[in-house]
Amino acid sequence: MVMHEVKVLVPEDRLADFYTRFGTWLAGSETAQPKANDDAHERPATEGGGLAETRPGGERAVNRGKDEAKPASDRTPREPESPRRSAATAAPASSDHDLLDCAVEWWRSLKRNERDIFTLFMDAAPNTLGAPEIVAALGLKSERVIPGVLAWPRRKAARAGFPLAWKFEHDADGKARYGLRNMPEVSMSAHEYASLLREAKRKVEG
Repeated sequence: MVMHEVKVLVPEDRLADFYTRFGTWLAGSETAQPKANDDAHERPATEGGGLAETRPGGERAVNRGKDEAKPASDRTPREPESPRRSAATAAPASSDHDLLDCAVEWWRSLKRNERDIFTLFMDAAPNTLGAPEIVAALGLKSERVIPGVLAWPRRKAARAGFPLAWKFEHDADGKARYGLRNMPEVSMSAHEYASLLREAKRKVEG
């Protein structure tokens, strides 16, 4: 397969989402393309100075600007913003026991390289790992492979109903780092979340 290097500019606060979507697409998943119910994306300003917003089905609405000029009683209620996601969008389980069951189901579905990268994350938690460390530990071809390895576990976690929590960030030198994040959704720190994953691994692998 002939490979071409393509350079694109990505806003800093959307890097994690970009790498996740690119990795999913690279892995051959149809989920890389935004679906009709994805969050609305802002477009350039339209007449009146407001930000135009594209909603599912192609409907456009002027955000802020005109709307905020109306009396409070006439304003269109704003939809709550979805939080940034570098993790699965699954809803948290109802109890610790259910959460562990979901984690076990998720871990059982992972391939060897997917288990290996999350084992690295567990061992490093609550710290993160530099991309070169991950490449060296897993024997990957390059840092560009990492998003692809992480793409399928996210999708499998959604199927299992397990809230998967990993993050992507840059260090002071601008280099990529990956690892587990805190899970306020289930009142867990990154360290506690790592313990949950270890227990799921133990139940599956012995």
